[in-house]
Amino acid sequence: MRLRSRDGDWVDVSVPGVDWIRQAIPDQAGLLIFGSANTANGRLDEVVLLLDRRGAVIDRWTPKPGVLAIFSDSGRRSATLYSATRREYLQDTDGRDVWPPPKTDRIVELLLGGKIEDRDSAEPHATIVSLHGGQDGKGRVDCVGMNLTKEHYRDSYCLTSGPGGWREFGLWNEPVPFACGPFLIELFEGGNDIGRRGKGPRVTVRRLDDGQVAGERALAPGHALACGKAGELLLAKSDVQAWSLPRLKTLWRVPSGHGRSVAVAADNDQVLVATPTGTVFSLSPTPARLSRQSDHSNQVNHATH
Repeated sequence: MRLRSRDGDWVDVSVPGVDWIRQAIPDQAGLLIFGSANTANGRLDEVVLLLDRRGAVIDRWTPKPGVLAIFSDSGRRSATLYSATRREYLQDTDGRDVWPPPKTDRIVELLLGGKIEDRDSAEPHATIVSLHGGQDGKGRVDCVGMNLTKEHYRDSYCLTSGPGGWREFGLWNEPVPFACGPFLIELFEGGNDIGRRGKGPRVTVRRLDDGQVAGERALAPGHALACGKAGELLLAKSDVQAWSLPRLKTLWRVPSGHGRSVAVAADNDQVLVATPTGTVFSLSPTPARLSRQSDHSNQVNHATH
């Protein structure tokens, strides 16, 4: 794994005591990692590590088994823990979940010094995606992926509680939606009973304050997405593009020049793009280089492959 320091240098990092990295997210201090380590008896121990921008381990947490996902915002770090026992206790006599599902998963805060404290609860299999939902902009936003089992079949959805709380179903399954400023970005790449849904792959933008769709646009599968600078969504495949938020109009498009891209990120005035081989290159879009597109539709438009 490689990290980019504040000076712009790329640092090769080996994560000690982790055999399988399940999630890595930006953190105020550097990078927060959730992974697993093989033990002598064949068991996988879960671990969360905080790395600085040079790859050194700052802190380490060993929560109880069942970690679903980690989250970091403004220096506060948390994890959601799945509780099968608590969920089963509240199911009906046929073993089906009630609706809306009770909050049976634990939310713990990861405090400095390896300390873990319970803070709240969430619906089964929820992932925290934002702490800025609802009318007051202070509500936690959770997203729960699609359940394809016969007993519990339902579509994916996101929700927030508190003033102006909302719950909205979406087309997405993987990846989990992510927040860009006041918006939630959902990516649907097809499959998942697409015939019944009648919609093809697309990007959907929701407002975090009320959960309503603010923009939608068709997109061929295989694109990497990320937040750009304020009001922009970055996309990368064979081209690198920026779309406006929330209406998803093309702001600029440039060829990557390096074949297919698998990841994209904003870095001040530059755009970083990664290839399948692990090579990372930077672009500095300027008015002279940009391929500006005319886009007169506010709803569904087709992006080039």
